[in-house]
Amino acid sequence: MAKGPTITTIASGYYSRTALNNNFTNIDAAFDNTLSLDGSTPNSMTGDLDLNGNQITNGVGKFNTLYIDNVLAGNLATAFTFLGAWVTGTSYSAYDVVTDSGNTYVALETHTAGSTFSTDLSAAKWSVLATKGASGAGTGDMLAANNLSDVANAATSRSNLGLGASDSPTFTNITPTGTVDGRDLAVDGAKLDLLDQGLATTDSPTFNVVTATSYAGDGSALTGVYGQGQTLQDMSASRVSGTSYRNTTGKTIFVGIEKRGGGGSFDYSTDNATWIQVAKWPNSVGNYEEYYAGLPIPHNTYYRISSGGYEKWTELR
Repeated sequence: MAKGPTITTIASGYYSRTALNNNFTNIDAAFDNTLSLDGSTPNSMTGDLDLNGNQITNGVGKFNTLYIDNVLAGNLATAFTFLGAWVTGTSYSAYDVVTDSGNTYVALETHTAGSTFSTDLSAAKWSVLATKGASGAGTGDMLAANNLSDVANAATSRSNLGLGASDSPTFTNITPTGTVDGRDLAVDGAKLDLLDQGLATTDSPTFNVVTATSYAGDGSALTGVYGQGQTLQDMSASRVSGTSYRNTTGKTIFVGIEKRGGGGSFDYSTDNATWIQVAKWPNSVGNYEEYYAGLPIPHNTYYRISSGGYEKWTELR
């Protein structure tokens, strides 16, 4: 694309050399004011190109700065910088991107943010890059702390979610059919050895009409609870003073010792190492004086008479 040169018609011979030189000069200047088809120099514009309402067709446009209707649409050579929510007093550069009230904006010029975003927006310092979507049909938020109190019908909501009617189940008429380890019954994960040891009710669920078949801490079988299915037995022939015994019946037993003097004590231990003295007998008593001591012995704990003989040793087991 070249600009047409000014050519003078040569009409006489004496004028021909000067006119011819001027024509060549004008042609040379015209070629200098051109763009090459093959991309060689010169191949760049030094001024604005007015297409006079015409279009550029069959081409690929590469632009650094784009104007639409003489309004700057963007510096295409500069990448957007996403800075999050708009903050007052912040220094922003052109093409910084911020969010405000759900919309996304791009800065049109370098500036320091004013007191409100709306003021800067009105001053044409920002332009909308993306508008937030329409709000949904519902209103308000569901909060976990409200425990479904912010819905019209909590029971229906739980049903729709596949949940039961209550967060706190009630156990009624439970009849275990397999081996149930009592240590696994605590709601907070604490281990229980037996249901009949008098532990706090907050550590385990509430059971109504429970038929227990096997609740021993070590998995051994139980029939009922303390005193149920047990008999009072005379253990005098199989118990020796000074020997410790361990309750392995799977439930609490009751041990009773009848003794006439001879010293010694009735002791209890949870580990067969540290002993607690429950009762102590005198070394000597009158002919008709006898002393009795008894104690419930939980499962997996120990008991003994430290020394001396005894009259009778009974156990409810």
